[in-house]
Amino acid sequence: MNVWKVIPLLMAAILTIMSGNSGSSKPQADTRPVATASASPNAHSSTIQSEPVKKQPEPLPVVGSSDNLVKLIKQAFGNNGAMLGYIRNGVMEVSDAKSDTSATAAETGMGGAATSGDFSQTNVQVQGVDEADIVKTDGSYIYQVNRERIAIVRTFPANKPELASFIRLDKALHPLELYVDGNHLIVIAQGQYDVGSMLSRSKRNIIMQPTRTVALTYDISQKKSPKLTRQVELEGSYLSSRKISSAVYLVSNRLLNIYAAVNDQLLPELPQYRDTAKSGGEPVTVPFSQIRYFPASPPNNYLTVAGFNLEQDGRPASVNTFLGGGNNVFASTENLYVACGIINYNHSPINEEQSDTMLIQHPDETTDVYRFSLEDGTTSYTGKGSVPGTILNQFSMDEYDGNFRIATTTGNVWESGASSSKNNVYVLDGSMNQSGKLEGLAPGEKIYSVRFMGNRAYVVTFRQVDPLFVLDLSTPSSPKVLGKLKIPGYSDYLHPYDETHLIGFGKDTEVASLDGNSDSGNTMAYYQGLKVAMFDVSDVEHPKELFKEIIGDRGTDSELLYDHKALLFNKDKNLMAFPVTLMKIPHSSSQVDDETNLQQVTAYGSFAFQGAYVYHVDLQTGFHLQGTITHLTQEEVDKAGDYEYENTAEIRRILYIGDQLYTLSDREIRANALKDLRQTGSLTIPE
Repeated sequence: MNVWKVIPLLMAAILTIMSGNSGSSKPQADTRPVATASASPNAHSSTIQSEPVKKQPEPLPVVGSSDNLVKLIKQAFGNNGAMLGYIRNGVMEVSDAKSDTSATAAETGMGGAATSGDFSQTNVQVQGVDEADIVKTDGSYIYQVNRERIAIVRTFPANKPELASFIRLDKALHPLELYVDGNHLIVIAQGQYDVGSMLSRSKRNIIMQPTRTVALTYDISQKKSPKLTRQVELEGSYLSSRKISSAVYLVSNRLLNIYAAVNDQLLPELPQYRDTAKSGGEPVTVPFSQIRYFPASPPNNYLTVAGFNLEQDGRPASVNTFLGGGNNVFASTENLYVACGIINYNHSPINEEQSDTMLIQHPDETTDVYRFSLEDGTTSYTGKGSVPGTILNQFSMDEYDGNFRIATTTGNVWESGASSSKNNVYVLDGSMNQSGKLEGLAPGEKIYSVRFMGNRAYVVTFRQVDPLFVLDLSTPSSPKVLGKLKIPGYSDYLHPYDETHLIGFGKDTEVASLDGNSDSGNTMAYYQGLKVAMFDVSDVEHPKELFKEIIGDRGTDSELLYDHKALLFNKDKNLMAFPVTLMKIPHSSSQVDDETNLQQVTAYGSFAFQGAYVYHVDLQTGFHLQGTITHLTQEEVDKAGDYEYENTAEIRRILYIGDQLYTLSDREIRANALKDLRQTGSLTIPE
């Protein structure tokens, strides 16, 4: 059978699966299996001679014409390999996307714009760089993405919160996230183009018509009557955004119809954008002469990076379009980095008699990183770097002292030998060239979480136990391992408590024999309940787990494990809170054999609770559960199935204003006293 005849169907199936997962508004339960552990040789670091820092990059070449674009696509993919182009960099265009997630917010555990008043802000990666979220507060009002609208709620007095107004978007738009800046509310939305806007496009290209990413700015000086003042619209699916002071930056991906272009069925169309501050809001077409491309990067997307300033309504948005793509974004106060994971498939004939039937070898994986300078709402491309492997998320990247640091995983955790997984940290200088590297961390494992903090990096890998590596990056040309801690379980997210302590959020694990014989060595680790751990890294050579808290049984989950913005933390208040979906299993105290143990550790719990877990946390006593808050009634809990419950009552965010703690679901905003969690007020949000 000719494999090439099957590949388009196989790729279509893969795209369907990936698009379905990407479009899920709620993360699925953690089903990651963990394989047998293997011996780990020491990681090694290397010093690389680099070019001078801040060297100006060579100007990127322009696409120039549609003929040249098709030529670039054919050179990259070829006729037979066209379908593979859709997944080479892992960038998918879906109709419902979720956003992604240095100087850190370590001292306070919070970041975002500096504002007065005693209220919480979104938990962000870099202090001074705000990230959009489904909930924001200015200390007086709460702004919430609530179903297909934005709810503006007055929080004072706490015993009587009041709905000020709803903002309802065009039916074709789906609100995703928010920013609040003084009297400005910025709604990030995504949706399909309506039929009218598609008439100017080729009818044959409607099937590939992109989604649109829209930033809508509202004047909220009158909370009961918000007024739309500006709309910036980009073609493509929403990748991520940032806000620095009054400047907002957006990144979108538009998937190209590579297969049609390669087979001369359809010419790729030019991307468009729209800004009501320019040309009366009419669509602006970006000509090929203004579209630049990254040599050696797969040209299967239009990547658009835009910026605008909230204080300069009359100044048009800065919009730059590139032939490329991205799947993760990191931003400092000065630069924005777009990471693009690239999979290069190697093909070879199975034998001489079947020279047209290709065997797909192990792929080579690399990550390209594009850097853009940020200034007052304008962006400018300033360089590109490339490293082996793929990254986990935005926390795999960092900028410090003019250097860019990135943690990657190469290979496959299920393979052995040369193809086995390894973990690495690379340092790129101001010219985006490698200046140092540490490779070969924890062979056979993969990265589960990373946190860069100044001259240190903390990396969690996992297969059967959780090694927490402490890395020294004080000499960028020669990163090295200072120490490590091996404990059961793993951390999906690391949050700084202070300069020498970290809180890890993840899962507990238990190891069980697969063949009923614990002496055979044929074992596997299975995740269990939610685990919260306090790590002491003051002695870098001997990190310790000071405290731990296990919540629930197998299947217990939290949005925090997938989205850091679900965490509320304030060190000065000794306050930590996050949403939990609790699963419980009736436990037996009788002794069990290996076979029974395997059955127990693989058994899932049944739904028991959803809501906020609120903790007092300090370095003397660790984690003390102050209480839990749920928006579910007892009747709804009784009616719940093993895994499902009334999701309009799902608490997804927790914040505080003054001495009040607020929990938010689509159905209710509830106030509880911070001191004792006594309920003080509630607002039922109408459907």
